Amino acid sequence: MLKDYSAVAKTAKVKKETILKQGLTWKIALFLLFSVVVIVVILLGLGEFRKLFSLRDNQRILLVHNHQPVAVLSFRVAENQLLISDLRTTEFDLKMENWESDELVATEASSNLIYSFILGTVLDQVDDYQFEDFSKTNLLNFFKAKRSHYLFLQNPDLLIREQRFSGSLPALRESDFACPIALINTTTESGLATTMAMVLQQSSFSIVKKDSTKDNLTQSKIVYDPQVPACKSVLAKLQKFLPGSFLEADETIEATHRSSVAVYIGQDLAKLHVFFVDLFHR
Repeated sequence: MLKDYSAVAKTAKVKKETILKQGLTWKIALFLLFSVVVIVVILLGLGEFRKLFSLRDNQRILLVHNHQPVAVLSFRVAENQLLISDLRTTEFDLKMENWESDELVATEASSNLIYSFILGTVLDQVDDYQFEDFSKTNLLNFFKAKRSHYLFLQNPDLLIREQRFSGSLPALRESDFACPIALINTTTESGLATTMAMVLQQSSFSIVKKDSTKDNLTQSKIVYDPQVPACKSVLAKLQKFLPGSFLEADETIEATHRSSVAVYIGQDLAKLHVFFVDLFHR
């Protein structure tokens, strides 16, 4: 069979090869473009994922071992800092056997309140800690199941400071004077309003009044003025600290107590306060 070596055949062959090469070039370009788009989407997705699950507010977490406080972790979101207050050398002198036998602290909320009384500050949560130290590796392993805290700890620019507990914890935020709070003890348990005031003031709440009544409420309640927008965030924090309390709107609260919010302390908190007092050797 004779091959055609004519100029026309050669031109056709070159054109065909050129078209094939151009097609291959476009495929490679499209593949590269697609890869870049996928990478960008993944990176944006990771960024949105971090935003979605990142810590939004400062938090204070107590770590305990066999009910004994071992450290307080203060997460400072705006400053990108984690302050570790080591409590292992602090003698709390607690009767821990009472803890095991008392039904009052069976719930997480009650347990958090007792520890808040012990340390004199509002705690966002209390967790059992089984590691020997507070290295970043151990903390990452500990918080692996808690996405927000885990992502916060993964930040390479995070500043971690560790110090011994000196009797008080540094404030996590400025005092909220725009929403003053009154504490009204309705029970016969003395010192309850004072203890609550100490805890809340150490946590940047503004306490302007401590008083008592003979109402003897079974359940605590939080009364607030709905016309004060500044109290929205304060109410959210109070409800988290006192989750069993009733919430009641009352526009006359300012005239009654010279405050935008009033916490009426009931028997539920009085029982916890008695348990807190009994925890210590007297």
